[in-house]
Amino acid sequence: MTDEMKIIGTALVTALVTIGFTEPLRACFQRRHIRRWLYREIIYNCDVLEAWVHSAKDQPEMQEHTTAQFASQYRKLAFELAVRDAGFYSLRGEEPYFIDGLYRDFERISAGAFHDPKDCLLKAQVASAAVLHGVQDRMLSRRVVFNVSTRRQRAHLRSKLPHHFLYINRDDAPHWLERLRFRSDAVLFWLWRKRASLMQSQKR
Repeated sequence: MTDEMKIIGTALVTALVTIGFTEPLRACFQRRHIRRWLYREIIYNCDVLEAWVHSAKDQPEMQEHTTAQFASQYRKLAFELAVRDAGFYSLRGEEPYFIDGLYRDFERISAGAFHDPKDCLLKAQVASAAVLHGVQDRMLSRRVVFNVSTRRQRAHLRSKLPHHFLYINRDDAPHWLERLRFRSDAVLFWLWRKRASLMQSQKR
């Protein structure tokens, strides 16, 4: 075998390894990093909205400041960087569409798109529960949500799931595997509530 053939063969092997192994692995780690960063930012924004809604819902004089309050704390750097990367569009299923729609709601709240303060507060209330909706409807990864959440945030999620809103409406009946997953979620949520009630009774 000539030196030229050896060089060509080495280049072909390197290219095949890069295409078949290195690139998919790099994309997997990149997608994982993007998801975790995005989820942290989403959870933070929802926490900010939930705290404000809790404070302002019974005080009409505060409701007109929802836009200014959220705009002062709103974070979107992770989302802006993520959408410039192809890894965002390789997220599973409906996840990128759910996240994109959620950030559109965040933008409308922070930009003052609602003329009526009550409408703005209502949208803030709905958006503040986005993580609950996403986990319950499997639009967000429960594993990633709980991995990036603080202990307080995990306790909050366990106490609120399942959320009082219904599961997402679908044009077609869910597949049997999806129905099985929802049933397993229901059992898990029940166990969480039982555990929380037992812990409260022990504290007393």
